[in-house]
Amino acid sequence: MPCKTLLTLRPVTIPLLLCLLLCLLLGVVSASCRPTPESAPLKVEVDLVLPTPEVNPAEPIPTTPPPRPLLPGQEVAVGAAEVILAFRFGEAMDRASAAAALTVNPAVGMNLQWARDNLVQVILSDLPTGTPVSVTLGTQARSTKGARSPTPLSYIVKRVEPPLVSATLVGQTDISAPGNYKVLPGKKTLRLDFSHPMDTAAVEAALLRAIPPLSQPTLRWENDQVAYLDFDLPVDTAVTVSLAGLPDRAGIPSQGPGQLLIMGVGTVRLLAGNRLDQPGQVSTLLDQFDGGTVSPNGHSVAFTERFQVGESSRVNVWVMDLQTRALGRRGSYVDTGTFALAWTPDSAHLVVAAGHDIVLLSAGSGEARSLSHAGDRVFVGMSVAPRSGRVACFLPAEAKEGASVDLVICNPKTGEARTYPAVTHLLARESHWVPVPSAWSPDEKYIAFPEHLPDGKQTLTLIDPETGATRPLQGPATAVAWSPDGRYLAVRGPEGSWDLLETATGERKPVLPGETFSLAFWSPDGRHLLLGHADKGTTLALWDVREGSPAGAPSTGIPLGWSRDRALWIAEDEPRR
Repeated sequence: MPCKTLLTLRPVTIPLLLCLLLCLLLGVVSASCRPTPESAPLKVEVDLVLPTPEVNPAEPIPTTPPPRPLLPGQEVAVGAAEVILAFRFGEAMDRASAAAALTVNPAVGMNLQWARDNLVQVILSDLPTGTPVSVTLGTQARSTKGARSPTPLSYIVKRVEPPLVSATLVGQTDISAPGNYKVLPGKKTLRLDFSHPMDTAAVEAALLRAIPPLSQPTLRWENDQVAYLDFDLPVDTAVTVSLAGLPDRAGIPSQGPGQLLIMGVGTVRLLAGNRLDQPGQVSTLLDQFDGGTVSPNGHSVAFTERFQVGESSRVNVWVMDLQTRALGRRGSYVDTGTFALAWTPDSAHLVVAAGHDIVLLSAGSGEARSLSHAGDRVFVGMSVAPRSGRVACFLPAEAKEGASVDLVICNPKTGEARTYPAVTHLLARESHWVPVPSAWSPDEKYIAFPEHLPDGKQTLTLIDPETGATRPLQGPATAVAWSPDGRYLAVRGPEGSWDLLETATGERKPVLPGETFSLAFWSPDGRHLLLGHADKGTTLALWDVREGSPAGAPSTGIPLGWSRDRALWIAEDEPRR
Protein backbone atom coordinates (compact mmCIF):
# COMPACT_ATOMS: atom_id res chain seq x y z
CA MET A 1 0.00 0.00 0.00
CA PRO A 2 2.62 2.47 0.78
CA CYS A 3 4.36 1.66 -2.48
CA LYS A 4 1.16 2.17 -4.46
CA THR A 5 0.52 5.49 -2.84
CA LEU A 6 3.99 6.70 -3.66
CA LEU A 7 3.63 5.62 -7.24
CA THR A 8 0.29 7.29 -7.45
CA LEU A 9 1.52 10.69 -6.17
CA ARG A 10 4.76 10.76 -8.10
CA PRO A 11 3.43 12.28 -11.32
CA VAL A 12 2.08 15.28 -9.40
CA THR A 13 4.99 15.78 -6.96
CA ILE A 14 7.78 15.99 -9.51
CA PRO A 15 6.32 18.96 -11.46
CA LEU A 16 5.54 20.68 -8.23
CA LEU A 17 9.06 20.33 -7.03
CA LEU A 18 10.35 21.58 -10.36
CA CYS A 19 8.04 24.60 -10.13
CA LEU A 20 9.22 25.42 -6.64
CA LEU A 21 12.83 25.09 -7.73
CA LEU A 22 12.21 27.39 -10.70
CA CYS A 23 10.61 30.01 -8.45
CA LEU A 24 13.54 29.94 -6.09
CA LEU A 25 15.96 30.33 -9.00
CA LEU A 26 14.03 33.26 -10.44
CA GLY A 27 14.00 34.93 -7.02
CA VAL A 28 17.74 34.71 -6.71
CA VAL A 29 18.24 36.11 -10.19
CA SER A 30 15.77 38.90 -9.49
CA ALA A 31 17.54 39.79 -6.24
CA SER A 32 20.93 39.83 -7.93
CA CYS A 33 19.65 42.10 -10.70
CA ARG A 34 18.00 44.55 -8.28
CA PRO A 35 20.32 47.68 -7.64
CA THR A 36 22.11 47.76 -4.28
CA PRO A 37 21.16 50.75 -2.05
CA GLU A 38 23.92 53.44 -2.11
CA SER A 39 24.78 56.36 0.21
CA ALA A 40 23.22 59.75 -0.64
CA PRO A 41 25.49 62.16 -2.54
CA LEU A 42 27.95 64.05 -0.35
CA LYS A 43 26.60 67.44 0.74
CA VAL A 44 29.12 70.29 0.38
CA GLU A 45 28.77 74.00 1.25
CA VAL A 46 31.58 76.51 0.69
CA ASP A 47 31.99 80.01 2.17
CA LEU A 48 34.49 82.68 1.14
CA VAL A 49 36.18 84.23 4.18
CA LEU A 50 38.68 87.07 4.36
CA PRO A 51 41.40 86.54 6.98
CA THR A 52 41.42 88.84 9.99
CA PRO A 53 43.86 91.68 9.23
CA GLU A 54 46.89 92.34 11.40
CA VAL A 55 46.53 95.67 13.16
CA ASN A 56 48.43 97.92 15.49
CA PRO A 57 47.58 96.97 19.05
CA ALA A 58 46.70 100.60 19.75
CA GLU A 59 44.06 100.69 17.07
CA PRO A 60 40.76 98.82 16.67
CA ILE A 61 40.40 95.90 14.27
CA PRO A 62 39.01 97.10 10.90
CA THR A 63 35.63 95.85 9.81
CA THR A 64 35.84 92.40 8.18
CA PRO A 65 33.02 91.38 5.80
CA PRO A 66 30.95 88.34 6.85
CA PRO A 67 31.48 84.96 5.11
CA ARG A 68 30.11 84.85 1.57
CA PRO A 69 28.51 81.64 0.18
CA LEU A 70 30.07 80.29 -3.03
CA LEU A 71 28.39 78.17 -5.71
CA PRO A 72 30.20 75.64 -7.93
CA GLY A 73 31.34 77.21 -11.18
CA GLN A 74 30.64 80.75 -9.99
CA GLU A 75 33.51 83.27 -10.31
CA VAL A 76 33.79 85.66 -7.36
CA ALA A 77 35.98 88.76 -7.24
CA VAL A 78 38.14 89.32 -4.14
CA GLY A 79 40.26 92.28 -3.16
CA ALA A 80 42.95 90.53 -1.14
CA ALA A 81 46.02 88.44 -1.93
CA GLU A 82 44.97 85.89 0.69
CA VAL A 83 41.49 84.36 1.08
CA ILE A 84 39.97 81.35 2.81
CA LEU A 85 37.52 78.88 1.29
CA ALA A 86 35.73 77.11 4.14
CA PHE A 87 34.46 73.68 2.98
CA ARG A 88 31.63 72.43 5.21
CA PHE A 89 30.56 68.82 4.59
CA GLY A 90 27.30 67.17 5.55
CA GLU A 91 29.09 64.42 7.47
CA ALA A 92 32.49 63.54 8.89
CA MET A 93 35.14 63.12 6.19
CA ASP A 94 38.03 60.82 5.56
CA ARG A 95 40.62 63.57 5.84
CA ALA A 96 43.27 61.92 3.71
CA SER A 97 40.94 61.37 0.73
CA ALA A 98 39.55 64.93 0.99
CA ALA A 99 43.03 66.45 1.12
CA ALA A 100 44.12 64.43 -1.92
CA ALA A 101 40.98 65.47 -3.81
CA LEU A 102 41.52 69.24 -3.31
CA THR A 103 43.52 70.85 -6.12
CA VAL A 104 44.17 74.46 -7.20
CA ASN A 105 44.77 75.80 -10.71
CA PRO A 106 46.88 77.77 -11.50
CA ALA A 107 49.33 76.94 -8.74
CA VAL A 108 49.24 79.39 -5.83
CA GLY A 109 49.97 79.00 -2.15
CA MET A 110 47.49 76.55 -0.60
CA ASN A 111 47.30 75.32 2.98
CA LEU A 112 44.66 73.12 4.63
CA GLN A 113 43.51 73.57 8.21
CA TRP A 114 40.91 71.18 9.64
CA ALA A 115 38.66 72.75 12.24
CA ARG A 116 36.79 69.45 12.70
CA ASP A 117 36.10 66.34 10.64
CA ASN A 118 33.40 68.04 8.57
CA LEU A 119 35.04 71.49 8.20
CA VAL A 120 38.30 72.32 6.46
CA GLN A 121 39.71 75.74 5.60
CA VAL A 122 41.52 76.02 2.29
CA ILE A 123 43.84 79.02 2.68
CA LEU A 124 44.93 80.51 -0.64
CA SER A 125 47.83 82.99 -0.69
CA ASP A 126 49.74 85.00 -3.29
CA LEU A 127 46.71 85.26 -5.58
CA PRO A 128 47.68 86.90 -8.90
CA THR A 129 45.76 90.01 -9.88
CA GLY A 130 43.30 89.49 -12.74
CA THR A 131 43.77 85.71 -13.08
CA PRO A 132 40.93 83.35 -12.05
CA VAL A 133 42.05 80.69 -9.58
CA SER A 134 40.00 77.50 -9.35
CA VAL A 135 39.81 75.23 -6.30
CA THR A 136 38.37 71.80 -7.21
CA LEU A 137 37.10 69.04 -4.96
CA GLY A 138 37.42 65.76 -6.89
CA THR A 139 35.09 62.78 -6.69
CA GLN A 140 37.63 60.71 -4.78
CA ALA A 141 36.87 62.72 -1.61
CA ARG A 142 34.69 60.50 0.57
CA SER A 143 33.08 60.62 3.98
CA THR A 144 33.74 58.07 6.69
CA LYS A 145 30.47 56.42 5.56
CA GLY A 146 31.60 56.26 1.92
CA ALA A 147 29.54 59.17 0.53
CA ARG A 148 31.09 60.99 -2.45
CA SER A 149 30.25 63.86 -4.73
CA PRO A 150 28.97 62.48 -8.06
CA THR A 151 30.86 65.18 -10.01
CA PRO A 152 33.92 67.39 -9.34
CA LEU A 153 33.05 70.70 -7.68
CA SER A 154 35.03 73.80 -8.71
CA TYR A 155 34.99 77.21 -6.97
CA ILE A 156 36.62 80.19 -8.69
CA VAL A 157 38.04 83.39 -7.21
CA LYS A 158 39.71 86.25 -9.05
CA ARG A 159 41.76 88.91 -7.33
CA VAL A 160 40.95 92.48 -8.34
CA GLU A 161 42.24 95.77 -7.01
CA PRO A 162 40.24 96.68 -3.87
CA PRO A 163 38.76 100.14 -3.47
CA LEU A 164 41.09 102.56 -1.72
CA VAL A 165 39.76 105.31 0.52
CA SER A 166 41.21 108.49 1.96
CA ALA A 167 39.68 110.84 4.51
CA THR A 168 40.43 114.51 5.19
CA LEU A 169 38.73 116.94 7.56
CA VAL A 170 37.36 119.80 5.47
CA GLY A 171 39.12 123.06 6.33
CA GLN A 172 41.96 121.23 8.11
CA THR A 173 43.89 119.34 5.46
CA ASP A 174 46.59 118.42 7.99
CA ILE A 175 44.05 116.13 9.66
CA SER A 176 43.75 112.96 7.63
CA ALA A 177 43.65 109.21 8.18
CA PRO A 178 45.23 107.40 9.81
CA GLY A 179 45.71 109.11 13.16
CA ASN A 180 44.25 110.47 16.37
CA TYR A 181 43.51 114.20 16.53
CA LYS A 182 42.06 116.73 18.92
CA VAL A 183 40.23 119.71 17.44
CA LEU A 184 37.95 122.52 18.54
CA PRO A 185 34.34 121.42 19.07
CA GLY A 186 31.60 122.27 16.58
CA LYS A 187 30.20 121.06 13.27
CA LYS A 188 32.70 119.05 11.26
CA THR A 189 32.77 117.59 7.74
CA LEU A 190 34.95 114.69 6.70
CA ARG A 191 35.55 114.20 2.98
CA LEU A 192 35.87 110.59 1.82
CA ASP A 193 37.43 109.82 -1.57
CA PHE A 194 37.07 106.29 -3.02
CA SER A 195 38.97 104.83 -5.96
CA HIS A 196 35.96 102.68 -7.06
CA PRO A 197 32.21 103.25 -7.33
CA MET A 198 30.85 102.23 -3.93
CA ASP A 199 27.78 100.51 -2.56
CA THR A 200 26.44 103.78 -1.16
CA ALA A 201 23.76 102.25 1.07
CA ALA A 202 26.15 99.74 2.66
CA VAL A 203 28.86 102.37 3.19
CA GLU A 204 26.37 104.74 4.81
CA ALA A 205 25.08 102.04 7.14
CA ALA A 206 28.60 101.04 8.22
CA LEU A 207 29.82 104.60 8.86
CA LEU A 208 26.76 105.94 10.68
CA ARG A 209 26.47 102.86 12.88
CA ALA A 210 29.92 103.54 14.35
CA ILE A 211 29.34 107.21 15.30
CA PRO A 212 27.58 108.23 18.56
CA PRO A 213 23.99 109.43 17.92
CA LEU A 214 24.84 112.53 19.98
CA SER A 215 26.95 113.70 17.05
CA GLN A 216 23.94 113.48 14.67
CA PRO A 217 25.95 112.08 11.74
CA THR A 218 24.71 112.28 8.15
CA LEU A 219 26.34 111.14 4.90
CA ARG A 220 25.83 112.90 1.58
CA TRP A 221 27.21 111.72 -1.76
CA GLU A 222 28.62 113.98 -4.45
CA ASN A 223 28.81 110.86 -6.62
CA ASP A 224 29.42 107.18 -5.88
CA GLN A 225 33.14 107.88 -5.32
CA VAL A 226 33.03 111.04 -3.19
CA ALA A 227 31.10 111.42 0.07
CA TYR A 228 30.88 113.96 2.88
CA LEU A 229 30.35 112.85 6.47
CA ASP A 230 28.80 115.66 8.56
CA PHE A 231 28.69 115.44 12.35
CA ASP A 232 28.64 117.54 15.53
CA LEU A 233 31.67 117.31 17.81
CA PRO A 234 30.99 118.33 21.43
CA VAL A 235 33.79 118.87 23.94
CA ASP A 236 35.29 115.63 25.28
CA THR A 237 33.49 113.58 22.62
CA ALA A 238 35.35 111.38 20.14
CA VAL A 239 34.28 110.26 16.67
CA THR A 240 36.05 107.25 15.18
CA VAL A 241 35.88 106.43 11.47
CA SER A 242 37.26 103.10 10.24
CA LEU A 243 38.15 103.15 6.55
CA ALA A 244 38.60 99.40 6.06
CA GLY A 245 35.86 96.99 5.04
CA LEU A 246 33.59 99.45 3.18
CA PRO A 247 32.15 97.59 0.14
CA ASP A 248 32.18 98.74 -3.45
CA ARG A 249 29.45 97.84 -5.96
CA ALA A 250 30.99 94.40 -6.50
CA GLY A 251 31.09 93.76 -2.76
CA ILE A 252 34.87 94.13 -2.53
CA PRO A 253 35.81 95.60 0.87
CA SER A 254 37.92 98.74 0.91
CA GLN A 255 41.50 98.91 2.08
CA GLY A 256 41.89 102.06 4.11
CA PRO A 257 44.99 103.51 5.76
CA GLY A 258 43.52 102.77 9.18
CA GLN A 259 41.21 104.56 11.55
CA LEU A 260 40.71 108.27 12.07
CA LEU A 261 39.83 109.40 15.60
CA ILE A 262 38.78 113.00 16.16
CA MET A 263 38.07 114.41 19.63
CA GLY A 264 36.63 117.79 20.56
CA VAL A 265 38.66 119.78 23.10
CA GLY A 266 38.87 123.34 24.44
CA THR A 267 41.86 125.69 24.48
CA VAL A 268 44.76 126.42 26.84
CA ARG A 269 47.44 129.12 27.03
CA LEU A 270 51.17 128.78 26.52
CA LEU A 271 52.74 131.19 29.01
CA ALA A 272 56.29 132.39 29.66
CA GLY A 273 57.93 134.55 32.31
CA ASN A 274 60.70 134.84 34.88
CA ARG A 275 57.96 135.11 37.51
CA LEU A 276 54.97 132.81 37.64
CA ASP A 277 52.62 135.54 38.81
CA GLN A 278 53.54 137.90 35.96
CA PRO A 279 53.55 135.78 32.80
CA GLY A 280 53.23 136.76 29.18
CA GLN A 281 51.09 134.77 26.78
CA VAL A 282 53.05 133.11 24.00
CA SER A 283 50.21 131.37 22.18
CA THR A 284 46.80 129.76 22.45
CA LEU A 285 46.81 125.99 22.05
CA LEU A 286 44.29 123.23 21.86
CA ASP A 287 43.92 121.42 25.15
CA GLN A 288 45.68 118.34 23.83
CA PHE A 289 49.11 118.21 25.45
CA ASP A 290 50.13 116.58 28.73
CA GLY A 291 53.76 117.62 28.79
CA GLY A 292 56.80 118.59 26.79
CA THR A 293 60.35 119.87 26.83
CA VAL A 294 62.11 123.00 25.51
CA SER A 295 65.01 122.64 23.09
CA PRO A 296 68.54 123.48 24.33
CA ASN A 297 68.66 126.66 22.21
CA GLY A 298 65.30 127.77 23.61
CA HIS A 299 63.76 128.24 20.15
CA SER A 300 61.40 125.27 20.08
CA VAL A 301 59.27 123.14 22.34
CA ALA A 302 58.32 119.49 21.84
CA PHE A 303 54.88 118.53 23.16
CA THR A 304 53.53 115.08 24.00
CA GLU A 305 49.89 114.18 23.39
CA ARG A 306 48.47 110.89 24.67
CA PHE A 307 45.47 108.95 23.41
CA GLN A 308 43.99 105.97 25.19
CA VAL A 309 42.68 103.41 22.67
CA GLY A 310 41.23 100.37 24.40
CA GLU A 311 43.88 99.09 26.78
CA SER A 312 46.73 100.70 24.85
CA SER A 313 48.14 104.22 24.91
CA ARG A 314 49.55 106.14 21.98
CA VAL A 315 51.77 109.22 22.12
CA ASN A 316 51.89 111.88 19.42
CA VAL A 317 54.94 114.16 19.33
CA TRP A 318 54.43 117.78 18.22
CA VAL A 319 57.00 120.56 17.76
CA MET A 320 56.36 124.32 17.96
CA ASP A 321 58.71 127.02 16.72
CA LEU A 322 58.48 129.64 19.47
CA GLN A 323 59.45 132.43 17.08
CA THR A 324 56.93 131.75 14.30
CA ARG A 325 54.37 129.86 16.49
CA ALA A 326 54.25 127.16 13.77
CA LEU A 327 53.09 123.87 15.25
CA GLY A 328 53.24 120.46 13.57
CA ARG A 329 52.96 116.80 14.44
CA ARG A 330 56.23 114.95 13.95
CA GLY A 331 55.49 111.34 14.95
CA SER A 332 53.19 108.88 16.69
CA TYR A 333 54.27 106.03 18.95
CA VAL A 334 52.85 103.25 21.10
CA ASP A 335 53.45 103.89 24.80
CA THR A 336 54.24 100.82 26.90
CA GLY A 337 54.47 102.91 30.07
CA THR A 338 58.15 103.85 29.70
CA PHE A 339 57.96 106.44 26.87
CA ALA A 340 60.76 109.02 27.01
CA LEU A 341 61.60 112.10 24.92
CA ALA A 342 64.77 114.25 24.85
CA TRP A 343 66.42 116.83 22.58
CA THR A 344 69.81 116.44 20.93
CA PRO A 345 72.39 119.14 21.81
CA ASP A 346 72.01 120.89 18.42
CA SER A 347 68.20 121.22 18.88
CA ALA A 348 67.72 119.70 15.41
CA HIS A 349 66.45 116.29 16.52
CA LEU A 350 64.55 114.50 19.24
CA VAL A 351 65.43 111.10 20.65
CA VAL A 352 62.35 108.97 21.35
CA ALA A 353 62.29 105.83 23.49
CA ALA A 354 59.08 103.94 22.67
CA GLY A 355 58.72 100.28 23.51
CA HIS A 356 61.23 98.18 21.57
CA ASP A 357 62.87 101.12 19.76
CA ILE A 358 65.06 104.16 20.22
CA VAL A 359 64.37 106.56 17.34
CA LEU A 360 66.10 109.74 16.13
CA LEU A 361 63.31 112.10 15.02
CA SER A 362 63.86 115.25 12.94
CA ALA A 363 62.29 118.22 14.71
CA GLY A 364 61.76 119.96 11.39
CA SER A 365 60.49 117.27 9.01
CA GLY A 366 59.46 114.37 11.23
CA GLU A 367 61.80 112.02 9.38
CA ALA A 368 62.74 109.17 11.71
CA ARG A 369 65.78 106.88 11.88
CA SER A 370 66.16 103.88 14.16
CA LEU A 371 69.08 104.07 16.59
CA SER A 372 68.45 100.80 18.38
CA HIS A 373 65.93 97.94 18.32
CA ALA A 374 65.52 95.67 21.33
CA GLY A 375 63.72 92.78 19.64
CA ASP A 376 61.14 91.42 22.07
CA ARG A 377 62.53 93.46 24.97
CA VAL A 378 61.40 96.96 25.99
CA PHE A 379 63.54 99.99 26.81
CA VAL A 380 62.72 101.30 30.30
CA GLY A 381 64.73 104.53 30.35
CA MET A 382 66.67 106.97 28.16
CA SER A 383 68.64 110.23 28.41
CA VAL A 384 70.82 112.24 26.01
CA ALA A 385 74.29 113.63 26.72
CA PRO A 386 74.30 117.49 26.62
CA ARG A 387 77.47 117.82 24.48
CA SER A 388 78.15 114.72 22.40
CA GLY A 389 74.54 113.63 21.95
CA ARG A 390 75.29 110.08 23.08
CA VAL A 391 72.21 108.18 24.22
CA ALA A 392 72.03 106.22 27.47
CA CYS A 393 69.39 103.46 27.30
CA PHE A 394 68.26 101.05 30.00
CA LEU A 395 67.35 97.60 28.68
CA PRO A 396 66.13 94.64 30.80
CA ALA A 397 67.69 91.24 30.17
CA GLU A 398 64.18 89.75 30.24
CA ALA A 399 60.60 90.86 30.84
CA LYS A 400 60.47 89.66 34.44
CA GLU A 401 60.27 91.61 37.65
CA GLY A 402 63.64 91.58 39.36
CA ALA A 403 65.48 90.92 36.10
CA SER A 404 68.80 92.67 35.63
CA VAL A 405 68.85 95.84 33.52
CA ASP A 406 71.77 96.71 31.24
CA LEU A 407 72.96 100.23 30.46
CA VAL A 408 73.57 100.65 26.72
CA ILE A 409 75.33 103.80 25.52
CA CYS A 410 75.08 104.41 21.78
CA ASN A 411 76.52 107.13 19.59
CA PRO A 412 74.08 108.28 16.87
CA LYS A 413 76.92 109.76 14.83
CA THR A 414 79.15 106.68 14.66
CA GLY A 415 76.71 103.88 15.42
CA GLU A 416 79.01 102.57 18.14
CA ALA A 417 77.45 101.09 21.28
CA ARG A 418 78.81 100.10 24.68
CA THR A 419 76.98 97.92 27.21
CA TYR A 420 77.39 97.78 30.98
CA PRO A 421 75.46 94.75 32.23
CA ALA A 422 73.23 94.52 35.29
CA VAL A 423 73.51 98.10 36.54
CA THR A 424 70.02 97.95 38.11
CA HIS A 425 66.94 95.72 38.32
CA LEU A 426 63.48 95.77 36.77
CA LEU A 427 60.49 96.80 38.89
CA ALA A 428 56.78 96.67 38.05
CA ARG A 429 53.87 98.84 39.13
CA GLU A 430 50.21 98.57 38.05
CA SER A 431 50.91 96.25 35.10
CA HIS A 432 53.70 98.52 33.78
CA TRP A 433 57.46 98.46 34.17
CA VAL A 434 58.80 101.24 36.37
CA PRO A 435 60.87 103.63 34.20
CA VAL A 436 64.54 104.15 35.08
CA PRO A 437 65.16 107.93 35.13
CA SER A 438 68.64 109.17 34.34
CA ALA A 439 70.59 112.38 33.70
CA TRP A 440 74.03 113.12 32.24
CA SER A 441 76.31 115.50 34.10
CA PRO A 442 77.11 118.68 32.10
CA ASP A 443 80.70 117.50 31.55
CA GLU A 444 79.44 113.99 30.61
CA LYS A 445 81.68 112.35 33.21
CA TYR A 446 78.75 110.69 34.98
CA ILE A 447 75.24 109.42 34.44
CA ALA A 448 72.99 109.60 37.49
CA PHE A 449 70.27 106.97 37.91
CA PRO A 450 68.52 105.05 40.72
CA GLU A 451 69.83 101.55 41.26
CA HIS A 452 66.88 99.29 42.07
CA LEU A 453 68.04 96.47 44.29
CA PRO A 454 66.44 92.99 44.28
CA ASP A 455 65.06 93.61 47.81
CA GLY A 456 63.10 96.63 46.54
CA LYS A 457 65.41 99.32 47.96
CA GLN A 458 66.91 102.10 45.86
CA THR A 459 70.26 103.82 45.84
CA LEU A 460 71.08 106.90 43.80
CA THR A 461 74.13 105.94 41.74
CA LEU A 462 76.63 107.66 39.44
CA ILE A 463 78.24 105.64 36.64
CA ASP A 464 81.23 106.60 34.52
CA PRO A 465 80.11 106.19 30.85
CA GLU A 466 83.71 105.48 29.79
CA THR A 467 84.66 102.81 32.31
CA GLY A 468 81.42 101.63 33.91
CA ALA A 469 82.76 102.41 37.40
CA THR A 470 79.95 103.29 39.81
CA ARG A 471 79.71 105.57 42.82
CA PRO A 472 76.73 105.29 45.18
CA LEU A 473 75.18 108.43 46.62
CA GLN A 474 72.95 108.79 49.65
CA GLY A 475 69.26 107.91 49.46
CA PRO A 476 66.75 106.73 46.84
CA ALA A 477 65.53 108.60 43.76
CA THR A 478 62.56 108.44 41.39
CA ALA A 479 63.68 111.34 39.17
CA VAL A 480 66.91 113.28 38.71
CA ALA A 481 67.95 116.56 37.04
CA TRP A 482 71.52 117.91 36.95
CA SER A 483 72.21 121.61 37.44
CA PRO A 484 73.97 123.37 34.50
CA ASP A 485 77.18 123.82 36.52
CA GLY A 486 77.19 120.19 37.71
CA ARG A 487 77.25 121.17 41.37
CA TYR A 488 73.78 119.88 42.29
CA LEU A 489 71.47 117.05 41.48
CA ALA A 490 67.77 117.74 41.91
CA VAL A 491 66.48 114.44 43.29
CA ARG A 492 62.88 113.34 43.70
CA GLY A 493 62.22 110.96 46.57
CA PRO A 494 59.70 108.10 46.69
CA GLU A 495 57.02 110.35 48.24
CA GLY A 496 57.38 113.09 45.62
CA SER A 497 59.39 115.64 47.58
CA TRP A 498 62.56 117.10 46.03
CA ASP A 499 66.04 117.67 47.44
CA LEU A 500 69.14 119.40 46.15
CA LEU A 501 72.06 117.00 46.51
CA GLU A 502 75.52 118.52 46.39
CA THR A 503 77.49 115.98 44.35
CA ALA A 504 80.86 116.79 45.95
CA THR A 505 79.77 116.27 49.55
CA GLY A 506 76.52 114.27 49.31
CA GLU A 507 74.73 116.91 51.43
CA ARG A 508 70.97 117.18 50.79
CA LYS A 509 68.85 120.33 51.07
CA PRO A 510 65.04 120.16 50.81
CA VAL A 511 63.20 122.06 48.07
CA LEU A 512 59.78 123.43 49.09
CA PRO A 513 59.46 121.21 52.18
CA GLY A 514 56.07 119.53 52.46
CA GLU A 515 55.31 119.93 48.74
CA THR A 516 55.40 117.17 46.13
CA PHE A 517 56.11 117.49 42.41
CA SER A 518 56.72 115.07 39.56
CA LEU A 519 58.74 117.33 37.21
CA ALA A 520 61.69 119.69 37.63
CA PHE A 521 63.59 121.90 35.16
CA TRP A 522 66.74 123.94 35.82
CA SER A 523 67.06 127.48 34.47
CA PRO A 524 70.03 127.92 32.08
CA ASP A 525 71.95 129.94 34.72
CA GLY A 526 71.25 127.36 37.43
CA ARG A 527 69.61 129.99 39.67
CA HIS A 528 66.06 128.62 39.64
CA LEU A 529 64.24 125.31 39.59
CA LEU A 530 60.81 125.09 37.95
CA LEU A 531 58.63 122.37 39.51
CA GLY A 532 55.20 121.01 38.67
CA HIS A 533 53.08 118.11 37.41
CA ALA A 534 51.76 116.82 34.09
CA ASP A 535 48.38 118.36 34.90
CA LYS A 536 47.54 121.97 34.14
CA GLY A 537 45.26 122.24 37.18
CA THR A 538 48.02 121.47 39.70
CA THR A 539 50.54 123.65 41.51
CA LEU A 540 53.46 125.17 39.62
CA ALA A 541 56.33 126.56 41.70
CA LEU A 542 59.64 128.38 41.21
CA TRP A 543 62.50 127.76 43.66
CA ASP A 544 65.41 130.14 44.14
CA VAL A 545 68.43 127.86 44.61
CA ARG A 546 70.75 130.60 45.89
CA GLU A 547 68.31 131.95 48.45
CA GLY A 548 66.84 128.56 49.34
CA SER A 549 63.30 129.89 49.15
CA PRO A 550 60.34 130.21 46.73
CA ALA A 551 60.78 132.79 43.98
CA GLY A 552 57.47 134.61 44.05
CA ALA A 553 53.96 133.25 44.33
CA PRO A 554 53.09 129.81 42.89
CA SER A 555 50.71 129.29 39.98
CA THR A 556 49.10 126.36 38.19
CA GLY A 557 50.09 124.63 34.97
CA ILE A 558 52.28 122.04 33.26
CA PRO A 559 56.00 122.99 33.27
CA LEU A 560 57.91 122.61 30.00
CA GLY A 561 61.33 124.07 30.82
CA TRP A 562 63.11 127.31 30.01
CA SER A 563 63.38 129.45 26.91
CA ARG A 564 66.51 131.41 27.71
CA ASP A 565 65.73 133.22 31.00
CA ARG A 566 61.98 132.63 30.97
CA ALA A 567 60.08 129.65 32.31
CA LEU A 568 57.58 128.13 29.90
CA TRP A 569 54.37 126.36 30.91
CA ILE A 570 50.85 125.39 29.82
CA ALA A 571 48.00 126.98 31.78
CA GLU A 572 44.25 126.73 31.69
CA ASP A 573 42.40 129.21 29.53
CA GLU A 574 41.06 132.31 31.25
CA PRO A 575 37.34 132.05 32.01
CA ARG A 576 35.14 134.02 29.65
CA ARG A 577 33.25 136.97 31.11
